[in-house]
Amino acid sequence: MIRIHRNHPSIIAWSMGNEDFFNGGPADRVIALLMKAVALTHQLDPVPTGRPAAIGGAQAAIGGTQPDTLGDVAGFNGDGVGYNNPGMPNMVSEYGSVSSTRPGSYDPGWANLTVTNGMPTQSAWRSGVSKWCVFDHGTQADPSYGIMGIVDYFRIPKRSYYWYRNAYAKVAPPTWPTSGTAAGLKLTSSTTTLSAVDGTQDAWLLVTVVDASGKPISNNVTVTLTSGPDEFPTGPSITFTPGTSKPASDIAILDGQAAIEFRTYYSGTSVITASSPGLTSATVTITSQGSPAFVQGQTPPADTRPYTGQ
Repeated sequence: MIRIHRNHPSIIAWSMGNEDFFNGGPADRVIALLMKAVALTHQLDPVPTGRPAAIGGAQAAIGGTQPDTLGDVAGFNGDGVGYNNPGMPNMVSEYGSVSSTRPGSYDPGWANLTVTNGMPTQSAWRSGVSKWCVFDHGTQADPSYGIMGIVDYFRIPKRSYYWYRNAYAKVAPPTWPTSGTAAGLKLTSSTTTLSAVDGTQDAWLLVTVVDASGKPISNNVTVTLTSGPDEFPTGPSITFTPGTSKPASDIAILDGQAAIEFRTYYSGTSVITASSPGLTSATVTITSQGSPAFVQGQTPPADTRPYTGQ
């Protein structure tokens, strides 16, 4: 990680672990590994130009050792409650931990952070606070642990995302969609050209339910995407279904929107259609470049991979 990314100017510190007190192994071995990792960090990115080595999630002791003392920067998780000045550079490396499905609430989810005038109270000895987390993610734990992001798993922002954008970038939130009479679908793509078909490029497709005037509404309908040379995670097509029952809820249309990644392993023109019974369909065309080329009737279609849930 350090060898690959050490020339990136956006990196200000390297984290050598997170909540290592959960390791469950012998404390002396955990401490020895962290000390070795910190030393290697200093070797690979040496001072005076190198970045400091941080220990994340250092709020609990490992055996009799407080792990924040092992590195150059300490990160404390758990909403930053009860952590006094440790006498070294530090920050709250996780706060929030608010589980919500989209759209969620228009608020920051400060949780237990001390708040003054609507913003976290910043102690002079603390560098700042970092939200847990930006994106929803997969998890082997209870599903509620994977929906703590301000952007959902399919990269559609929740309303809390717009709170942060408004507070820090001064961009007003959009008008929230409300229920109406569904008349059609809107389909957009993050790009209309893929310059490679080797699996390194994707297009992000967003489906929105609209009324007769084209205004986004919050209605949830069943939406099916189909196309030519294409590949969705489920194969040549994917269906978004409303509701909360498994397994459909994992690829559901929520608050009138759904999204998915698209890729192709053959060059050519893909016409992707979003359709739903009784609604006007929408299409988007994506041109893919490279080789091999898609040949109608000869190129084998993508394998169908029905989604079965966890």
